[in-house]
Amino acid sequence: MIPNVMMALIEKLAADGRISAEEALDVRRAIFPDCAVSRQEAEALFLLNERVGGDDPAWNACFVEAICDHLLLADAPQGHITDEGAAWLESRVRRDAVLEGPTEVELLLTLLEKAESAPARLSELARLYVGHAVLSGAGYEGRDPALVPGQIGESELKLIRRVLYAAAGAGNVFITREEAEWLFELDAATEGRAHVAGWRDLFVSALMNHLFAAGPTGLLDRDAMLGRAQWLNAGTGGLGSFFGRIFSGGREGYVEKVDQPNAQDAMATHLQKREGQARVAEALDMSEAAWLVTRIRADGRRTANEQALVEAVRAAKGEDALKSA
Repeated sequence: MIPNVMMALIEKLAADGRISAEEALDVRRAIFPDCAVSRQEAEALFLLNERVGGDDPAWNACFVEAICDHLLLADAPQGHITDEGAAWLESRVRRDAVLEGPTEVELLLTLLEKAESAPARLSELARLYVGHAVLSGAGYEGRDPALVPGQIGESELKLIRRVLYAAAGAGNVFITREEAEWLFELDAATEGRAHVAGWRDLFVSALMNHLFAAGPTGLLDRDAMLGRAQWLNAGTGGLGSFFGRIFSGGREGYVEKVDQPNAQDAMATHLQKREGQARVAEALDMSEAAWLVTRIRADGRRTANEQALVEAVRAAKGEDALKSA
């Protein structure tokens, strides 16, 4: 339940239907003094955002920062969005079935860029909203008024790129199958429009990344991070004990322990694993090739971007790489 003092502030600020830079500063003074944004305060901010229009950039920045702080700093370990937090955010964003201008799009993208880990549902929601923004021409800042809905200009291209690389901050630099399918859907829905030149480059490079990348980086999820934090902070064992054992005999002891056969075997295994990953990354296996051909044929036509992708694959892997394409 939203406290009465917060409801009074909402009523005051929403009276004229917009929030000025000065009023955004008043919100910051009310929210941030205790260095924590509670769920009640976050609910109040969403309610206020739904009631104002023509928002000042200062309000957008305040709203995004506050909700990010609530979701990223409220629970341990900090930087990880919980399943409960993601479900709450999705329910708030979807509640009125209206994209609240640029603030909610920016919130989703900024969260994914900042988070160490986040449930997949948030990436799906970001793709849904950015796809809507690109196809409808609504819900974000920086759009060229000369462009028509479904025409990808520099602003739209930036949104698409941010969705694809939002998880890169946490090391997830490969393009997933879900993201690849989303790119094909955007391409099909916008075919024939006069897009900015960078759209084809992004489409081809992202799909090539998906086809030839070895796979996701081995990131720790929230539960694994909690376990690691407990191990590191333990009074016995943990990192301190590990290095204590390694360095217990000084430099000679360190060399002796690292030079043991099992240490050498571990390093050799690690190198072999990396070499195997590199070979997988360079290969285009039958399942990937079959998926690509099926995806290109799905609607009975080939777009210019799809043709450019086929040519890029053949240039990289030979003319026989996609025989049936």
